[in-house]
Parts: sequence; C-alpha cells; structure tokens
Amino acid sequence: MVLHRLPRSVRGRPSGGPALFGVRSRVALHRRHPRAGRHVRGHGFCRRPGRGHRAGHPGAVQRRVGHRQAPFPGPGSAQWLDGLAREQGALRRALTGLSNPPVVPPASAVPPAGDSEQTARSAASRAGAAVRTQVTSAARDALDEGAKSAGTGVDGIVTAAMGALVGPMVGTIAGPLIGTIAGGAAGKFVEKVLTARRAAEPRGDTAPAGGSAVPTPVHRVTMHDLTATELTELVGDLSAALGTADVLRPAGIRVECWQRRRRPDSPARPLEAPMLNSMIADDLDGIAALLSDGGAGRALRDYLTADAHIDDKRRRDVQDHRDEVLKLVAPDCKPAGRWPTETDRPLAMAQQFAVDAIHAELSNSSGLFAVNGPPGTGKTTLIRDLIAALVVDRAKVLATLERPSDGFGGVLTYDDGEKLREVDLLRSELTGFEVVVATNGNDAAKNITHEIPGAKAVAAEFDARDRCDYFAELADDLLEGPSWGLVAAALGNRSNNRAFTSRVLHGDGAPRPKGGAPAPRRVGLLDRLTTGSASGPSWSEARRRFRAACDEVARRTEAQTAVAAAVSALPELRDTTTSVEGELRAQGETVAARRGEERTAADQASRLRARLDDATADLDRHGAGKPGFWDSLVSMWAVRRSWYADGVELRGRQRTAREQWEAAETGLDAARAATAQAEQQLARLDRKHATMRGDLARAEEIVRTAPTLPPDADDAEFEMTAPWADPELDRARSELFLAALTLHKAFVLGTPTRFRRILATAGRVLAGPGGMPPAAVLAAWQGLFLTVPVVSTTFASLPRLFDRVDVDALGWLVVDEAGQATVQSVVGGLSRCRRAVIIGDPMQLEPIVTTPRPAQRALARHFAVDEQWLPDARSAQTAADRLNRFGRRLPPRDPTAARAIDDWIGAPLRVHRRCDRPMFDIANKIAYGHAPMVFGTPQRNEEFPLPSVWFDVRGQARGHVVEEEIDMLADVVAKLRRELPVSGIRVVTPFTDVRRAAAGRLRRDAKRLEDESMKEELVKVGTLHSVQGIEAEAVVLVLGGGPEGARRWVTSAPNLVNVAVTRAQRCFCVIGDRQAWSALPYLSTAADHLGVR
Repeated sequence: MVLHRLPRSVRGRPSGGPALFGVRSRVALHRRHPRAGRHVRGHGFCRRPGRGHRAGHPGAVQRRVGHRQAPFPGPGSAQWLDGLAREQGALRRALTGLSNPPVVPPASAVPPAGDSEQTARSAASRAGAAVRTQVTSAARDALDEGAKSAGTGVDGIVTAAMGALVGPMVGTIAGPLIGTIAGGAAGKFVEKVLTARRAAEPRGDTAPAGGSAVPTPVHRVTMHDLTATELTELVGDLSAALGTADVLRPAGIRVECWQRRRRPDSPARPLEAPMLNSMIADDLDGIAALLSDGGAGRALRDYLTADAHIDDKRRRDVQDHRDEVLKLVAPDCKPAGRWPTETDRPLAMAQQFAVDAIHAELSNSSGLFAVNGPPGTGKTTLIRDLIAALVVDRAKVLATLERPSDGFGGVLTYDDGEKLREVDLLRSELTGFEVVVATNGNDAAKNITHEIPGAKAVAAEFDARDRCDYFAELADDLLEGPSWGLVAAALGNRSNNRAFTSRVLHGDGAPRPKGGAPAPRRVGLLDRLTTGSASGPSWSEARRRFRAACDEVARRTEAQTAVAAAVSALPELRDTTTSVEGELRAQGETVAARRGEERTAADQASRLRARLDDATADLDRHGAGKPGFWDSLVSMWAVRRSWYADGVELRGRQRTAREQWEAAETGLDAARAATAQAEQQLARLDRKHATMRGDLARAEEIVRTAPTLPPDADDAEFEMTAPWADPELDRARSELFLAALTLHKAFVLGTPTRFRRILATAGRVLAGPGGMPPAAVLAAWQGLFLTVPVVSTTFASLPRLFDRVDVDALGWLVVDEAGQATVQSVVGGLSRCRRAVIIGDPMQLEPIVTTPRPAQRALARHFAVDEQWLPDARSAQTAADRLNRFGRRLPPRDPTAARAIDDWIGAPLRVHRRCDRPMFDIANKIAYGHAPMVFGTPQRNEEFPLPSVWFDVRGQARGHVVEEEIDMLADVVAKLRRELPVSGIRVVTPFTDVRRAAAGRLRRDAKRLEDESMKEELVKVGTLHSVQGIEAEAVVLVLGGGPEGARRWVTSAPNLVNVAVTRAQRCFCVIGDRQAWSALPYLSTAADHLGVR
C-alpha cells in the first residue's frame, strides 16, 4: 500500500487543505469487445460513497463498445484516471533518498489548518516528519521480528528473508519514505500500522457516555470486497492511526488504471506484483526460520556460502585441465540413459562433460552444479539428457521388484477437512528422482515443458509414440498439440493446475477443435486406472525388455571402454615398446660380448691345457731317464741327485700348468654361463618385444577407427569433438530410456487402485492442500512425479505449488534461464530439493529489480547483510557459478561495470549451433569476448530471401514510437511473409509503446490480405524482456526513438542487444536511426557487421 497526493479533479469533494493520501488499489475489470473478439482488461477509479457502486465493480467504468459508440475508456479519455505514474516517480525518488534521509523537523512546526497554499505545502513537507515518527516505530517492531526469525548463524540468511523485492511501504511524497521493510517482515509492518491504537478523541458514534476517550481499533477490511465507502474509511483510519489526520486531511482515493487485451477463450493472466511487494516473501521468512534452526539442506547451505568462505583451490579450469575433462567423458562415465535424438547428432564435448559431471557428482549425493550456457549452446538438450538419465536410474530400481505392489511401503490415512482419505506411500528407494524445472516466467516454464514432450523432441528413427506410448493421448490434450509422451507438465498457477487436473487426471478438459466442434470426450488417467482401460505391456514383459536393454547398453559400453582403454594406453604402450626395443638391442650387444669372452676363455683354457700336457710329457720323459745304480755309483751319486732335482722342477712346472688350466676352465665355465644367461634374457626380451609389437599394432588399428581427439587439437577443435560418439551405443542408450518409460507405465497400470488414490490426492493438492498433512502432500507429489517425471513452474508459483513440502523432500531442481533470476528467487526450490542444477547466462536478460539500489542498501545495512546479497548485485546464475568445482576463469572485467560479475563461471557450454553469421559474430564480440563461443551452426544450402541489414530510418518520435519505423517494419514483414511462415518471423523492441504500435499495424495489415487463412496468423511482437528462450528464422529489431536517456538504457550493458541478436537463426534486421544508435556501445558493433539500406 502506498499513500499518495490526489489530484483535485478526482478527489470527489472540495478540499480545504492539501490532500496527501490516496490508496493505490488494483481492481480487475473485464468487458468483452464485440468486434475484436477480445476481453479488455482495465483498472478504474472508485466513485464517491453513496453512488451504489463497489470499488472496481465493472458497472463503475464499463462502457458498451459498438460501431457508433466511443471505444472503451482508455488513456486520454475524460473517464480515464491518470497521473499515478507521476506519483510513482515521486515514490521512487523518495526510495532513492533512503540512504541519506534529511533531518526531521520538529513536530511542533506543523501549521494549523486553513493556512495559505504555500503554508499548506510547507505542512505537507512537515507531514513527512509526523508520518516518519509513527511509521518508524511500527517498522522497527516488524524488522525486529523479522530479524529474530532469521537468526544470524548462516551467511546470507537474512538476505533471503529480505527477498528480491521490498515489502509494502508507507510514506508521503513530501519527503523521504521511512519504514521500508523486507520480505516476511512486510506483512508484520502493515499489520502493526493497521492495528495501531492511540488515545485520542473517539468518533462521535463510539464515545462512551462519560465522554472519556477509549482506544478505537482500525477496521480491517478484505481488499477484494472493499466498497468506496470502506476505502474512504480506511484512508481516514490509517491517517488517524499515524497521528496525521489533522495535518493531512485525506480527501479521496487514487486508483491505478490500465488496459489489457486477452482472447475470450484464454485464461486471465495474473496481475504482476507491484513494485513494493514480493510473492515469495512469506516462503523466505519460513525458510529463514529453518536456517536459523539448522534445518536447511546442503544445496541451500552451499548456495548461501559467502564469497570469503569459498575455497578457490578446489576449482578446476576446464581449459587448463583437459585431462580431467577427458576422464569424465569416457564411455563408462556416461549415464545409461540418453534422450532419443538423432544418433548422428551427439553431444559436443562441453555438453557431454556437463551431463556426466552432474550425474557423477550429484546422483548419490546432494548439492548444486552450475552450467554457464550462452544462447544456442544446447541448454535444453543438456536438460533432456539429464532427465533421461534420471528416468533410467529409477527404472533400475523398479526392475528389482518382483511385483509392482512391492514398490509401496504402506498406506497413510489422513483427514483433509472433509473426510478421512488414504494415500499410498512409495518405497524410499523410488523417490529422489523428481525433477522440478523452475524459471522466472510462465512462458519460459511452458516453453521447456512443451518442448520436452513435443513430437519434435524425439527423432523419427525411434518411433517413440507408437513403441513407447507413454500416455501420449493425454499429453496431446495437455499440450494442445502433437506429443510423444506425458513426460512433463507446466504447473503452478491456477490455470495450469486446472488444465492438468481436467485434461490429464479427469479427461474432461480436452481443447476444443477449430471450427467450433465440441471437444472430444477423453478418458482421464483416473478413469483408466478405475476401469483398467489403459493399454500397456505386462509388468513381467516390461521388466524383461528393460533388463535386455540394460544388458545391451552394458555390452556396448564395455566394448567402448576397452577401446577407450586401448586409446588411453596407446602412448604408454608405444613408449614401453620403444623401451623394450632398446633393451633388446642392448641385450644383443651383451650376448655378443659374453660370447666373445667365452671364446677368449676357451682359447686360454686350450693353451693352458697344451702347456699342462707338455709339462706332463716332460715329467714322464724325465721319469723314464732315471739313472741306474752303476751310473749313480760311478758319479758318486751326483747323477741321481741331479735327476731328482730336475724331477722336482718338472713336477712343479706341471702343477703350475694344471692350476692355470683349471682356473681357465673355471673362467670358461663362467663365460659359458654368462653367455647362456644373456642369450636367455635376449630371448625373453625378444618374445616380449614381439608381444608388444602385436599389442601396439592392434591398439593402433583400434585408434585408427576410434573417434579420438588429436593430441595437438586447438580450443575450437576440442570443443567441437563428440567424445566417444558411437551411433550404436547411443541408439542402445536411447532405447533403454524408452524401455524405462514403458516400465514406469507398467508399474502405474500394474497397481491401479494405489495410483488412483495417489493421483486423486495429487489433484486435491493442485486445487489447494487445505488441511492436508505434509506427509500426504509429499506422497501425492512423489507418485505424480513417478507418473510425470518433470514438472515446470515459476519462482513465484513454486511456494504455493509445493506448499507443505519439507526440506530436501524432492530430488532435483533445475533452474533454467538462471541469469534472469534474482539471487533470492531460487531459495524456495533449493530448500525443497536435495540437488540443484543452475543453468543460465549472465549475458542475457538480467534480473529485474524494481527497488532502487539505495533502498536495497538501506535494508542491507539494517539487517547487517553484506552487499554481495543485494538483489541486483548478482543473479542466481552468478551466485551458483562461484561454487562450481569445474568451470573457467575469465579475464578481469571492467571494475567500473554496473553489475559485478565474478571471474569464475560454472561449467561452460561453448559450441553455438543456432545463429548464422553475422549474428554469431556480433554476439561473440559484444558479450563473449572473454570466453568466445565456437561457431557450430550447420551449413545451410538454400539462400535466405532477405540479408541481415540495418534499415536507416529517421523521424519524429511520439513517446518512443517513430511512425516511419513502423511503416518500414510493415514493408519488411510483408516481404518476409511471402517467403516464410508466420512462426519463422519475430519482431522485437526495447519499448512497450513501440510493441503496441507495431502489433497494431501488423494486425491491420493482416486484415487486408487476400488469403483468408493468413488473416488469422499474426506475426508476434514482443519486448526484449519477453523473448528470451525464443528463436525464429528472421528477427526484426525496431529500436524506436525518444530521449537520449532511453537509448543509453538500452545500451547500458550488452545484455539487451545480445538477446535481440541471438533470437535470429538466419536473418537479423534493425530498423532505426543508424546515426543516433550506432554511436552507442554494442549497437555500434551491430552496425559494423550489418549492411545499410
């Protein structure tokens, strides 16, 4: 609620003084437009009390629209209220001044009523002091309560409670607004103000007989049922509670007005939260209380880690550590399941690495993993492969069950407020595989859950719809188009929940065919479970098929692993073979040396043997010549003495010769042994060499046909590589995923009574859990996720959708487009899920935070929270990137940049496969120069009818609309429509008024077409903030005009230009004043790459 000064023209009664208070109220009005077939949605003013109209009642502002009557009142009409924008501007300026509030003047300075207008303005200024005095007290109490609930034990907790947006705020436009509070404290603040009591003169109808004053409580009212009288009383009561009634004299009510168009058959879009409200504040308040009690899960605790506590040493830069990347993309590291896309289009290196790393790090654990994905790099492809992996993982558990009934662990009886009901509980082993995809907006949530089950999401070669038939007919009704299976659903808001309940569970909400024919009667899933009319394989057959598919994947994976082992071992094998060859040569030389030594020893022994023989012969001859007796006698025994002496000498000579010969024989034996040993070693080395040569030859043959990466591959070649791409293995993995879905269907149909109770409970949960206990709510969700593996929702809807779901109760949170999410918006999902995969690109759309930075800082100072957690200081993507082990370190960015981005990003996806040149080159230069994308868009053979070009158009702007640009747009679209279907053309612009003007012109032009079928097909026009995640063959950017500040806003960062350029697949056209726009950053790069017309 915001109090404003009211223009005198709408106050409803004369005023004797300044009227500073109004109530900002939003009341939806609907009126069918008879000509255009649309509903016009507007917000009108409240008439004076006593007119018989309730505030916002259609009767207060409706006007019949006909051929001769004025159009529905809108801007510019005398019956249309305006001016609130000026008041909002004043409010924003007051918010901006929060960081440096001026000195509050004393309350005694308030002048009496009836002074001059100048004095009245002075009174308005002083009124701010009176308001601040009262409001600050209430705010302080509320802040204290919020701080108590948050605690101080975990970094960033209070910031989560603070929320992405500030809560309701009270103040005046006369001075700075004091009393801002955040998140969960917001409600406490307003409650404190609206229930304030003060001792004052009571109103005449409440004064007691004795005339003594009694506290008069302020009336609480239900805003949806407020009459004009009640609104007037609320303003009076509020000013009385604040003690400012005498000064401010509230005299009227200000109501914001606007129009919305919608088709009569489409649901009403929910109102956007005002600038000072948050749809997740209550959820954050409860989570903060859990955190203070230590009850949060690991994913959320990790996410809230302060920058100072992050361990940089555990980080692995994927560019510098290719070895770790290659280890994780090995065949035995791939998940068993694969999404059934074309087998000739495998994942690129970074995609496969991300899938494998996520599955390896989180499947059996908890925590979070961040993937940094620029546009066109395959983020959705990555998500689909992760989903396939998780479905197969759960199917492996199902396959262990002998009977489907073995998958349940009991029955829970609960009271839902109407009667006692029962819901069956799945065994814990079958839980933890739930996948919640959360995004910032409903369109993004629908996009991903429409794409996943859409017929184009699977390759024709698998014939998934007929072979698997995973409740495809129900998926057709839910998607309002062809599908292949009920594998995902968009839930969260009432419209989505109702569509799922009616079309899938009950079968009574099938979309009406074109031509006005009645919608066909479908048999919903609940009825199919009741009657047993659903067809599908038996449990035993589905289980047999799944196990056979598992065996096939295991066999092919083992073969690929052997190839990988050979490839991995080849360098070492080559080195070892070379080493053995060297040893063999050396051993051959040794053998030759030993043989030479043996010959030398043999020669020596032979010579010594001959010498011994000679000595022996000499000794024998000496013995034969022994002198006789007479000769000895004649010589007086001299001859005999000489003979004896010669014999001694000869025997000594013989002994020496024998010893030498024996020593030579010993040496010869040693030489012979050494030679034999050397020859044996040589033989062993020879055999080893022969074996290794064979192994090397076989390994080289394997490697020659294997999809290996060249050792000297550059960065682009490395990223473009599809690691271990084997079409047959990929086919087997996809077949396994389809078999897993068939097993899931057999499990559901095999226990019809149990699943009917589960899904009926899920339907009641979607309608609003009411008094249902958390255990029953969780059982319903777990059964629903087993039936429909993926549910998408928005951050705003998630707390309501998963109300009463406890901490870490669900399995997986996948945050898509996380660069667009505030750091606080993902907290609710992180609290409820054990594992989180954060995927996004900080260089696309940034978080939209309407609260000015000074107000955020003031709140942060109050809660003693570091400014790193301010909602616009970082996105959910950059917060998660900090924590990733695998990522890439970026060069330092401009320290003066408006948004600080860490120099570490999560696992990056690099190969871009969407845009042709020059769009790819423009985006790469303006947004990804620090970590360039790799161009991987397939070559297109046909020529596009219109080249990428800048249409230089100049003219006078009305607002941001330049009529000459709208005329040029009409010509460009007319040419494109002659060559392309409407779905292939997209018009984007930075400004809302340009969008309206462009859409109106194209709508009028379409009505003049001769082809009746083309009149109903309109080219979609959107602002840049509404087209992220969308792509088209041709994109036309209409820049518009207006003040220089508006142009600077568009080019203050590369994000908006990057979004525009990367929507275009084949053609990107710019319409605008080239001289004015090309002088600005980022668009100057576009101008350099585009021709001019």
